[in-house]
Amino acid sequence: MTARLLEPFIAQRVPVTGFVNEGRCRDMTPRELHAALDMWLRAGADLGNHTYSHADLSHTPVAQYKDEITRGDTVTRAALAGRGDHEVVERVTQAYVPYLESVVAFFEGRAREVAGHAFPQILLLHANRLNAEAMSAVLRMLRARGYEFVTLDQALQDEAYRLPDLYAGPGGFSWIHRWSITKQMKPRGEPDEPAFIDEQYRKLQQRR
Repeated sequence: MTARLLEPFIAQRVPVTGFVNEGRCRDMTPRELHAALDMWLRAGADLGNHTYSHADLSHTPVAQYKDEITRGDTVTRAALAGRGDHEVVERVTQAYVPYLESVVAFFEGRAREVAGHAFPQILLLHANRLNAEAMSAVLRMLRARGYEFVTLDQALQDEAYRLPDLYAGPGGFSWIHRWSITKQMKPRGEPDEPAFIDEQYRKLQQRR
């Protein structure tokens, strides 16, 4: 039934979301329900929580209804755990450190071109989930490239940080880029993020 139901949506590329009542599937084992939900996910569908037993909010105490929601996605959540946006998160995490290393390598070379020597650089990172997951690997990567870590004040003692910066504009980019603009050097762009990240970002924007 599920295969026949989903076939037209797949063939005609129609977006579909399945809202699951796990309590209505008591004649299925959790493994069988997981397999059925996998069919929806393979069809490109999203899945939602439709409460455990389709309780009527008008006749169900609030505490009991909250429990219906909590119980309503036990198997569904497990089915989603390795798919959809979760797959993207895994790909981003795996690609992050190699991408960041390519950026570090770029700025190592560009620093010598612009300032005439290697100097202590300042790595700006955001406090977010990605860096929380990857920070140990990021630090290992930097140490493997021969980096030692100093304070901001120590880094700023290098004469490179006294180069003139005459750039005025909306770009919030590196000092190295700003110094190169001031010196009227030929611009060089740093490495782009992996293409699949840009693709996923565009898809996210289209959903909004």
